[in-house]
Amino acid sequence: MDHTTPLLTTRGLRVGIADRTFCRDLELRLQAGESLAILGRNGAGKSTLLSVLAGLREAQAGEVLIDGASYARLGARRSARVRGWLPQSRSEAFSSTLLETALVGRHPHLARWDWESESDARKARQALAAVGLAELAQRDVQTLSGGERQRLA
Repeated sequence: MDHTTPLLTTRGLRVGIADRTFCRDLELRLQAGESLAILGRNGAGKSTLLSVLAGLREAQAGEVLIDGASYARLGARRSARVRGWLPQSRSEAFSSTLLETALVGRHPHLARWDWESESDARKARQALAAVGLAELAQRDVQTLSGGERQRLA
């Protein structure tokens, strides 16, 4: 990753649903490690904007670049390696440990039909440590608080 290229860039971005536009001509440049707060009333389009920024929804106009490349150029697999998505509300349908859940983040790095290696498990444990969840690695995700769940995501 080139540290002079912004991690996230938008150019002339217009976001909306049908004939309702939530934002237009958005020009944004975020470097790695920077934060952005998006504020607005219920129904103002915050989640829609975030889903466009994450490449999960098409913009009405303009483009979103991740480290200088469009989602189309990156493709689904490479896009999955560089972005995450935490929906507003989420419940876990199945019981799994935090470590097992963190290992899901390694799947875009595996070849088809590969299993996670010890190296993948080590990286998942490092990720848990980075967000202060290392001691909970064997805990069931269904027992997490909302804040712990967000850190795991």
